[in-house]
Amino acid sequence: MKISKIFTALSLLVTLCSSTIFAEGVPALVSVNKAKPFVAASVEADSKGSLTVQRKKGGPKQTFKYGQYEVVKVKMPANEFTKMNTAFKNKDYTTAASEAKRLFEKYKYLNQGGVPAQIWVDALLAGNKNNDAVSVCKTIKKFLNLEQRKAVYLAEARAYAALGKTKELASTFPTLVRFGGAAAAFVFNTQGTMAKDQGNNEDALLAYMKTFTMFTPEDTAVKPYREEAKKAIIAIFKEMGDNRAKTFVNEK
Repeated sequence: MKISKIFTALSLLVTLCSSTIFAEGVPALVSVNKAKPFVAASVEADSKGSLTVQRKKGGPKQTFKYGQYEVVKVKMPANEFTKMNTAFKNKDYTTAASEAKRLFEKYKYLNQGGVPAQIWVDALLAGNKNNDAVSVCKTIKKFLNLEQRKAVYLAEARAYAALGKTKELASTFPTLVRFGGAAAAFVFNTQGTMAKDQGNNEDALLAYMKTFTMFTPEDTAVKPYREEAKKAIIAIFKEMGDNRAKTFVNEK
């Protein structure tokens, strides 16, 4: 079952390099063992996540193992994500995915992997590389904080939907609903589609109505899902011979 067939109106979410990164002269804010953050002149992370910190330029270096530290903030080089973003906007998804992968590997230990992670999985989805998207999502989650994981969980669910893997898709629902917003709306619409495919119009209406009534028209992130839900609701009303199909057309 190709659950993704009803999501044609949905827009994609927009907003490996060398194993070592050395941000020479780039200020960073680092916390070690959850202690008060301190300013560092430079930070260096190897491929296994060990972080070498230099508090003052030219001064001694300290090394911390992955899990001991948190890079709270690091100044990014100007236009670092430009090539990736431009490729994605121009629908060059192969370049976008490749560049996003490179940037994610470069910055995943420096707390700057969220944007590349999102573009990476969205580019794979847009290029119909759904199996690759699932694999990448599973791999990169652990390097992201909770807020950054939202887009990745949603991408993983959309990949399962496109692949027709309903069992795996359903397993993502509880997490996505807890995230709220577009993630929850995706779940409700998908549940509506699944119910409709099973010939259960009442449950389908209930699911779509959740999307349409729980979120406001001003919520831009949810707007594509509300529009999709509205179309589905009207279609079901018409199929049922319900006069609400006419009145619902004017609902905002």
